[in-house]
Amino acid sequence: MRSPEHQRSAAFLRGIQFMVGFPVSIDESHSHGPAGPYMYLRHEAGKGRRERTLLTEDRTQSCLCLFRQMNPPNRLHADSFSLTDILQFGSLPGVYGRSPENKTDILRAYADTCLTKEIQAEALVRNIGGFSRFLELAASQFGELVSYTAIGRECQVPTRSVQSYYEILEDTLVGLRLQAWSKSPRKRLVSHPEFYLFDLGVTNSLNRQLTAPPDPVRTGRLFEQWMVLETYRMANYLQSEAGIYFWRTNHGAEVDLIIEKHGRPIAAFEIKTTSHVSGSHLSGLRAFREDHPDVPLHVIAQVDHPFRLDEVLVLP
Repeated sequence: MRSPEHQRSAAFLRGIQFMVGFPVSIDESHSHGPAGPYMYLRHEAGKGRRERTLLTEDRTQSCLCLFRQMNPPNRLHADSFSLTDILQFGSLPGVYGRSPENKTDILRAYADTCLTKEIQAEALVRNIGGFSRFLELAASQFGELVSYTAIGRECQVPTRSVQSYYEILEDTLVGLRLQAWSKSPRKRLVSHPEFYLFDLGVTNSLNRQLTAPPDPVRTGRLFEQWMVLETYRMANYLQSEAGIYFWRTNHGAEVDLIIEKHGRPIAAFEIKTTSHVSGSHLSGLRAFREDHPDVPLHVIAQVDHPFRLDEVLVLP
């Protein structure tokens, strides 16, 4: 029987292959290295393409990327880019460019096979019924504050199991946990996070929303998820030391995305689908400015040209 660390690493490897759209394999395994046990995951690229190598560390609880994380390709500059299509079907290589019917079939099969049966086969969780209920709930609450106790009560599993399920989704690169920004790293860890699945099409598949265009509220949530994921991936591609967070006060004021570098916020963003940005959309940024007057403020919206509104830069 394979060890728990090998089981989780195998699920991690298959998730990498689906996300990046090409096969990868374990090229070398070493018992000792500068940071402990590690292995090379290698993709043999075709003629004229560079070989891509990923260095990972094999620990008892996870397979942690030390060198470079592979993400789904960025579609912003593709000739066939369609935001409406991205918000409905996502941008995974396995579905991009196919017909809506094929995209639906592939995403449904992936959500059923990789996110439930493979995790069961690798023995990462024992209570498959509880995990399936958790996965549906986590997908429906994307971008919302996570309460482990409330989710555990609704899924009928212990709170610690819910925390473990989220860790499994992160370890296998299926999800991203976004922490609340605070000057104190300790407060960031104990505050309620937000959670996003790694692809919008997978989110919609688990929510059974692939065949119906999203309503305006859902469109706004999906657009926010897409911007958060693209920012996270770009930071990885650039090997930046910047981190991403959200910001929220006890009174409910919130900013969707905070970029932090070297212990201080360097930019704040509100993410809106509207094409008519007004002062009513700036309440969270104004509250943030009271505590951080020197941090540049932005709104990302579906506008034609950048402009300034109350010292906030509105970006298309």
